[in-house]
Amino acid sequence: MSEKWIYRTALRKGTAHKVYCEDFLVVERRGRTLWMAVFDGCSSGRESHFASALLGKLFRQGLPADEGRALGADEALAACRARVPLALEGLRSASALLGLGPDELLSTMLLARVDLEERSAAVLAVGDGLFSVDGRPHVLDQGNRPAYMAYQLAAGGARPGWLEELPAFHFEGAGSLALGTDGLLSFGLPDGEDLEKALWLCHDRELLGSQAMLDRKLNLLRARHGLEPQDDLALARVDWTD
Repeated sequence: MSEKWIYRTALRKGTAHKVYCEDFLVVERRGRTLWMAVFDGCSSGRESHFASALLGKLFRQGLPADEGRALGADEALAACRARVPLALEGLRSASALLGLGPDELLSTMLLARVDLEERSAAVLAVGDGLFSVDGRPHVLDQGNRPAYMAYQLAAGGARPGWLEELPAFHFEGAGSLALGTDGLLSFGLPDGEDLEKALWLCHDRELLGSQAMLDRKLNLLRARHGLEPQDDLALARVDWTD
């Protein structure tokens, strides 16, 4: 591995979903910056796989050029927040063009702006999910009522202060960072054991040299323990290797 970092991803349909995987993920590098995001479509929405894919492509389209320098925590978090109004505008345009209702645009977005040189990361959550830094998990549970962006569109636009209220975090000196949809906690085990399996997927470095590391780990969980995620799962992680 010539780089001092490596990223891996996995996208898996849950056993409870028979047709589509309603999750999506994006990982894009811009110079020293790595953008990662996972999207979780609402199972009670209409064709939510489309909503997640649309939101992911809007996110990717709006990514800025690398600033060429380290950003402070406030700047990095502001760069994350700036992605949300752009995505909202994209959803508004798609809704008007295709005649989509709010229930056809329901997907969460958990995103991170990672400075690969500084080993720092800003994380922003529009809805629920899970992220973990060096094995320290942060479970974002909104009680099955995620803050979908489509709700803001249905209300005529984002209400004042909504963007600033979104959960936001900043970390420095990381050795590994993982973002996942809540399918990471759907193996059907008691909460603590589900989280243990999730953290193994997020941070265990066995097979790190394999492009298919996370898929192979999911296959191992199925083969050795009979465990598969019941909900769809999108997972993106970055590990520093020096």
